[in-house]
Amino acid sequence: MASTTSSTGTTTLKPVIRDLIDIRRAAQYSIQVLGHQEPLGEGAFGRVYRGQALIDSCVHDVVIKHARYSKDSPKSPRDKITRLLREILSWRHLHHPNIASFHGLDFSSANVDLIQSIDLSNQDPSRQLRLPGLISPYIEYAVLEYVALFPHERFNCVKGLAKGLTYIHQNLIVHGDIRPENVRTTPQGVLKLTDFGLSRLQDCRGFTTEAYTNLPPRFTAPEILAPANSVPTKPTFKSDIYSFSMCMLQILSHPDAQTTSEPFNHLSTTHGSGSVIIYACVKKSRPLRANYPPVLTDAYWNLMSRCWQHEESERPNMHSVLEGLLGGVKCTNATGPCWLWP
Repeated sequence: MASTTSSTGTTTLKPVIRDLIDIRRAAQYSIQVLGHQEPLGEGAFGRVYRGQALIDSCVHDVVIKHARYSKDSPKSPRDKITRLLREILSWRHLHHPNIASFHGLDFSSANVDLIQSIDLSNQDPSRQLRLPGLISPYIEYAVLEYVALFPHERFNCVKGLAKGLTYIHQNLIVHGDIRPENVRTTPQGVLKLTDFGLSRLQDCRGFTTEAYTNLPPRFTAPEILAPANSVPTKPTFKSDIYSFSMCMLQILSHPDAQTTSEPFNHLSTTHGSGSVIIYACVKKSRPLRANYPPVLTDAYWNLMSRCWQHEESERPNMHSVLEGLLGGVKCTNATGPCWLWP
C-alpha cells in the first residue's frame, strides 16, 4: 500500500486510497479470522472485538476494530475510508517493543464490491458500508489496571510509553490521541501504545481534521482544544508531548491519589460537559501538585511541567524527555521507592 511523494516532498494519499479499494492489492494484508467474541468497546468510529486469527499457521488472540458507516451517518464514505487509511498508513511499518503490532485486515464482513464502487466523493452509498477490520494482538491489561495491581511498575510503564512515543516521532508520525485508554500492558509488564486512528504522517496530505474536535479535554493540548480562529487544528509532535505528560501524571499517581489520579482532578465535570476543563486549560490552569501523592517528586513534577507548557515552543521534544527519564537514579525516601534525575 504505497504512497507517493510530490515535487514538494509531501506524501500524497491518492495511491494509498487506490490500494485499499483495489481488493487485489489490499488482499496482501488479509488475515483469516476464526471468530469474534463480545465487543470490548464502542466509539464514534466503530466497535472493537476480541477474537482469534490464524497468523503464520498459529492461532493468536487478537483485537479486531471494525469501522461502522451507514447512509444516515454525517460522515461520508470518503471520511471513513480516509480514517482507516490513516491508521494503516501510520501503523503498518512500525516495529517496536512498545508499539502494538499491526497484524493485517479482516475482510470477512467487508462488502468489497461496495468499497470498490465508491468514487470517494461525499455522496452516500446506497447501502451500509462495511470496511475491513484492523487486526492487532490482544493485550491483556489497561495500563491503569496494571499499575493498580503492580504499583512498583509505574515508572517502567512511563518509560515504555516514552520509548514508544519517541519511536513514532522519529518515524515522523504524530499519534494524536495519547491517553490511558490507548495504552495497554502485557502480563510481562511490556507497555504497548495502541490506536493509531487519529495519527498522521507529518508530511502527508489528504487527511481530514474533523475528528480532532472530539478529544478528551483532560489529555488534550490547549491549542487543539481551542484553536486560533476556531479552525480545527491538527495534532503535532508538541501536542503529543502535552498529552504524554498528562498520561505520565495519571500513571504515576494511580492508585495512590486521595481522590482521583486523573489530570485536573481539582475540577469536576459533573455539572456538564468538559467545557470546565477546556476553559481552565486554555486559561493556563494546570494540575495542582497538592492533589497528587508524594511519589511525584520534584524531578517528576519538573519534567511534566516542562511538557505541559502552554506555548508549544516551550515544550521539549520526546527524545529529550526520554533522555531525562532514562537518566533517572532509583532511591528510597520516607514514602518508599522514588526516582531522581541527575
